[in-house]
Amino acid sequence: MDRLFLQGFYTDGSLSRDDDIPIMGFGWIFTSDLSMNIKYSGMGQLNESRIVSLIKVKAHSDNPLNDAADILAKEAHQNLQKVKHYALNNIIDWEYSQLWFKYNSFSKPTSKQYTKHISWRVKCSSHNLPTLDILNRNYPELLQNYETCFLCSTHKETNEHLWNCPQVLILLTPIFEEHYNKFKTLITSESNSLYALYSDSITRNPIFKWVKKPPQQIINIPELHCLLMNFIPTSLTYPFKVAKISKKSTKKLLLKFLFDLYKDIYEKIWKQRAIAWRQFKKS
Repeated sequence: MDRLFLQGFYTDGSLSRDDDIPIMGFGWIFTSDLSMNIKYSGMGQLNESRIVSLIKVKAHSDNPLNDAADILAKEAHQNLQKVKHYALNNIIDWEYSQLWFKYNSFSKPTSKQYTKHISWRVKCSSHNLPTLDILNRNYPELLQNYETCFLCSTHKETNEHLWNCPQVLILLTPIFEEHYNKFKTLITSESNSLYALYSDSITRNPIFKWVKKPPQQIINIPELHCLLMNFIPTSLTYPFKVAKISKKSTKKLLLKFLFDLYKDIYEKIWKQRAIAWRQFKKS
């Protein structure tokens, strides 16, 4: 890259306060020419020196690049609304969510596999999986506004649609049926308590009981939607508590269970979607 190449960044943030709880969204756009419609780029190597100039642009001043960044910031802000709702209703177990986000089941502290898994978790939780709405925004000439979901072939593909896609619901059902049995065996084999004292926390657990009568939309089951976003719901950690399994054992058992569950979800849903995406690009 030419060392004298001028790089322009416009960024914006969207901060709101609701009941004294701040929620921040951010967005950025990279371009030196608006007609180029470039919103992301990379640099192959670092330059030996560079000059950075920060220019403050007045909000709502009809600057097209600042307006574009403002739109991205508002989109990011809206993406966090569900997380806020789940947090305020105590659906998310933050302790185990934090443990899950940094969980490494691989032998090395850093690896391509680990990076891939962490990327999946972060993108799921922030609604940043590369669905067609995001790809259309970043690469409009490549897709030419094609936006139909690869799985259901009916609705517009977005991060929000992905976990409410009727085809995804069909694919998830056998996954959760299988892992319900694994979860039940896991709890009962590790607990020294009477099964009757904690059975309801398993058999009536909203994470699993929906498979007997699937809903119209996954979002109708907040605990399940929360889990699919890679936040660990309290309904999944509670059975370990009532079964009187130690926290040390719970961390080890639950994180391994989650890894296997998410692996199946990734392989049977997102990977299949990725295959369809690659076939579309070839055509």
